[in-house]
Amino acid sequence: MESADYLVIGGGIAGTTAAETLRSLDADAKIAILDRERYPLYSKVLIPAYLKGKIAREKVFLRNVAQYQSQNIDLYTETIVAMVDTVKKEVLTKNNKQFAYKKLLVASGGTPRKLSEVFSSTTPIEPLMMRNVEDMDVIYAAINGAEALGHSLTGEAKKVLIVGESFIALEFLEI
Repeated sequence: MESADYLVIGGGIAGTTAAETLRSLDADAKIAILDRERYPLYSKVLIPAYLKGKIAREKVFLRNVAQYQSQNIDLYTETIVAMVDTVKKEVLTKNNKQFAYKKLLVASGGTPRKLSEVFSSTTPIEPLMMRNVEDMDVIYAAINGAEALGHSLTGEAKKVLIVGESFIALEFLEI
């Protein structure tokens, strides 16, 4: 079983900032982040700039593994929490790894609605989602004419429906 003085569930901006702040306040604490994402902290706000060709792919990433290591913060990517026992102060992941903690912060963010809840099964193509880096890569390939996972926006008429009203959704209108 792994143990941490401070265990953070979620490696997004809130979780990473919290871990880095804790490190600045306590140089000796054992700090760990459990994150379901494959990649370290990245900016969803910068994804449209990448898709427009304004920045390089690596600029989307705000941290790399070496930066966590240099601050002595353990980052566990692709780690999904299955159960939290607040009495025993333990966390169990879906791959049966256990973590004991003294203090726990849950900074897991939200989960967007599945498009299958919005579109009917008669939709002629699988909708593209923008939730993470993998989705970004699929959209990039589709925009640039590559057939990624059966998606392509090539041809004489390019029609796109953007579902959402956030800043990032509005950025996609320009793309």
